Amino acid sequence: MRLFSRKRTDLFDYAVARECLNCGTSFQGKFCNRCGEKVVDKRERSIRHFVGEVLNAFTFLDGKFPRSVKSILFHPGKLASDNVRGVRVPYMKPVSLFFVANFLYFLFPFSEVFNTSLNSQLKYQEHSELAQQMVQEKVAVRGLTFADFEISYNDASKDWAKLLLIVIVFMFSLVLGIVNYSKKRFYADHLTASFEYMAYTLLFTTIAITSILVLVVRIAENMNVDLLWIFNDEKKLLLPLIAISTLQFLWRMQLRFYANHWLLSMFKALLLFFGFFGVVMVYRFILFFVTFWSV
Repeated sequence: MRLFSRKRTDLFDYAVARECLNCGTSFQGKFCNRCGEKVVDKRERSIRHFVGEVLNAFTFLDGKFPRSVKSILFHPGKLASDNVRGVRVPYMKPVSLFFVANFLYFLFPFSEVFNTSLNSQLKYQEHSELAQQMVQEKVAVRGLTFADFEISYNDASKDWAKLLLIVIVFMFSLVLGIVNYSKKRFYADHLTASFEYMAYTLLFTTIAITSILVLVVRIAENMNVDLLWIFNDEKKLLLPLIAISTLQFLWRMQLRFYANHWLLSMFKALLLFFGFFGVVMVYRFILFFVTFWSV
């Protein structure tokens, strides 16, 4: 779908020989067959077309974004599979979709799935003992109160948590490569699948699920029903929903992208599920050190 763009008669003369302004190659048609440079139509220089392009850029309504989102939701692994096979025109590239999803997640106010507060870093992580020592020394040297340092740390951590998500993509691609080593795929294939998986995780496992639960809680509040336990005690509902969403995607991706038998796909999906949580643990370790040295 394109904004401000009703279908118009194509008046372009495809038979005229042209010289590419970029590389000098002679060609016919709208695009240079050597470098891909496009011939600019006069109508494309109108203010109407310009406004439409700006709005499309900011709203992702050029058709590829919704088509790509639909693909990762209903056909996990298809986007990566088509990209690797060479079917790329109908969709966004998985890496591009990931960065759009990351941008939306960065703007999303409710979800902090990949963020880890200072309290959690000091009490519930494998590196908590080391983190406690480092924080105590830094607070003492700078003459700060723990409360002031905690506020600064948590504010910085929110930004770093979203900027460092690319680290998870590369680490999880290694897990995909190990679990599917017998498939003898290129590393770039595993990386493509990892980008698709993280785009799904950001758009659906974090933004969509959290948005729906926030809406349910708000509606319940208006009916004098307290459902805040959904977020206060994540183990009762939020984490099970995330686990189910993640497992079904990984299973279907194993079926489609790696062409495994359904039973083997289930086993590998479980391995990847736990492997992903291992990746997140390492990510939180990196997040702590990056945030710690930035405040």
